[in-house]
Amino acid sequence: MSTVVLQSKQGKPSQNDKKREKEEKSFESKIQKQKLDEIEARNQKRWYYANTFLTIAVLFIVFVCILITVTGYNNNDGFRISDTVSVALLGTALSTILAPAYLLAKYLFTHHDEDNNT
Repeated sequence: MSTVVLQSKQGKPSQNDKKREKEEKSFESKIQKQKLDEIEARNQKRWYYANTFLTIAVLFIVFVCILITVTGYNNNDGFRISDTVSVALLGTALSTILAPAYLLAKYLFTHHDEDNNT
């Protein structure tokens, strides 16, 4: 936004013109501060959701690894998982981690700007 300074008949800016220009600069700085605060709040939410998802993903992968390890030590007395169940579990684990990671990244790291409508 450009500021227009009206000049009085003497060629110098009047007192009202200086006051108006100062108010416009103050208004512009308030708008910029609001935008920065909004960006900072958005970034804090991004970090929260990213960390939460990462924790869940790591715990789930550890759980799958433990289950697969238990299947490797197959006792006739103990816990047993068939091969088809192991393959289904691995496929489900992979899709459970990759799909939300893609969706969260797409949602959390998009930027909607008023100027370029992206």
